[in-house]
Amino acid sequence: MLLSLGGSIWAVHDWLRRGAVHPRLITFTGAMSGLIGLQALFGVALAIMGNRPSDGATHFIVGPLTLVALPLARRVAAGRSDRAVSAILAVGWFVLMLLALRSVGSGGGLSG
Repeated sequence: MLLSLGGSIWAVHDWLRRGAVHPRLITFTGAMSGLIGLQALFGVALAIMGNRPSDGATHFIVGPLTLVALPLARRVAAGRSDRAVSAILAVGWFVLMLLALRSVGSGGGLSG
């Protein structure tokens, strides 16, 4: 959740201030995609072992959306102007942050 918040703030900053994406944000985006992929593998392993999410089938929708949010944003941004790329990545990071917030909330991470 915190990494997605940081990525969102960074991407919006690049879009509003620079009009272009900082190369380190591209690296961070790729690393975050890899981290989410590892999370997905861990989740699949848990599901195979018989552990099921408490929120039922919704988890099996939000999970794949989380997995594709950043790669899809990078794919859509390919070949566009610097300003468009930074805006598209900002949207991708924001979507990831919303999905992460939903995941933490459904997992009980936001309840007292």
